[in-house]
Amino acid sequence: MTVYLIAEFTVHDPIKFAQYRTILRKRVEQNGGRYLVADGAPIRLIGDQTGLDRVGLLAFDRIEDLRALRDGSDGLQLSVLREAGADCKLTLVQGMDHDAMRPADHPDDVIVTPTREVFAKFARVSSEHSPQVEDISHEKASGTAGAYPPDRPA
Repeated sequence: MTVYLIAEFTVHDPIKFAQYRTILRKRVEQNGGRYLVADGAPIRLIGDQTGLDRVGLLAFDRIEDLRALRDGSDGLQLSVLREAGADCKLTLVQGMDHDAMRPADHPDDVIVTPTREVFAKFARVSSEHSPQVEDISHEKASGTAGAYPPDRPA
């Protein structure tokens, strides 16, 4: 089952961080990983944005491939460069079994996805617990409701 690595960085040495990224990109490819997201200007919707400079999302078909990246011959060099270049938070999450999401009475090519009502309910619940989150479940007269991502600061 696919595993995903979510990486959040606060960069304090751009040169060391660039060296880290160069080696990492090659090693991810060598170990069967894929970059799904590499964002140099992320926007945190809930929580403190302070220090969030970069976010990466990598996918690996097997956890063993991710371990091989970590344990490879230049794994120590990667760790040293990462720590020298940035503060980092790494989170490992496991993908979903999409077959388990198929109801028995649906054909194999149909995957059940959340409806607009589910997203609207999520937005209402989120805004009740976090007042800074706007309920984007309805259209506004301006036609910009639900625009994503929100405008980034200049």
